[in-house]
Amino acid sequence: MVSALTTRPYGPIPDGGPTGRRASERLVSRSKILTVPNDSASSDVSHYTAASGRRGMSTNKKLIETHLATTDKSKLGSLLADDVEWVEWGDGVSASGAITRGKEAFIKNYGDDELRDEIHRLTEENNVVVAEGTAHVTKKDGSTLSVRYVDIFELENGKIKRKHSFGALIKGPA
Repeated sequence: MVSALTTRPYGPIPDGGPTGRRASERLVSRSKILTVPNDSASSDVSHYTAASGRRGMSTNKKLIETHLATTDKSKLGSLLADDVEWVEWGDGVSASGAITRGKEAFIKNYGDDELRDEIHRLTEENNVVVAEGTAHVTKKDGSTLSVRYVDIFELENGKIKRKHSFGALIKGPA
């Protein structure tokens, strides 16, 4: 059974952040470790690790792979358009979504929890890349949670221009 992230009982991050939610509540698509299960039968699924990459992957997919594998927030800026927009969706979010605008706010919204993403599929059409996966979060207090997500990235001039994040908290073992 899944429950939307925004229904979890966490308070705001100390400074309130752009959305007033803890980093672990945000629909996550960043990681300390990037892994992909190798048992999928789908030919669409990208089988790679952050260290190895994948030959034949498009420039757009490589950009998103880099974004998902980035552990150093100072390196995120080079992947983002100056006027980047991040819209997060989940139960309890307003009809317009929880919106973060601008490179600096995007990076701040990224959070500090330890994250590990499992990318299940990257799909591309023109300037849009869709990433489906599961993010495993380890919070500073040692507690963990997992989120199944879909992130839709719109790219412009080799940068992330817009990111729409949809996710649900996984209850029980992930």
